[in-house]
Amino acid sequence: RVNFPPDIASEEDFGIYPNPAVGETYFYYNNDTPLEYNFTVYDALGRVVWQKRNINSNFLRFDVSKWSAGTYVYQWEGIENSVLLKGKFVVVE
Repeated sequence: RVNFPPDIASEEDFGIYPNPAVGETYFYYNNDTPLEYNFTVYDALGRVVWQKRNINSNFLRFDVSKWSAGTYVYQWEGIENSVLLKGKFVVVE
């Protein structure tokens, strides 16, 4: 398993922590070998609200403190192997 920030302890293969999110949140992907990927977050209307490309870390921190409260969808897309993971998380004020 990958060494995440100390407060993230999960046996899940991937996800968002904490969920619901306040301030900042982490996307994590449990894999012994980091894969290069793109990460995109969409709002409830399907608009891209945050995106980062060519990431090669097993966790990604992002700030949601200025985002509107609501449900968001994230998409993790592996660059080399076309793996696609999707999930939802909630931002609260």
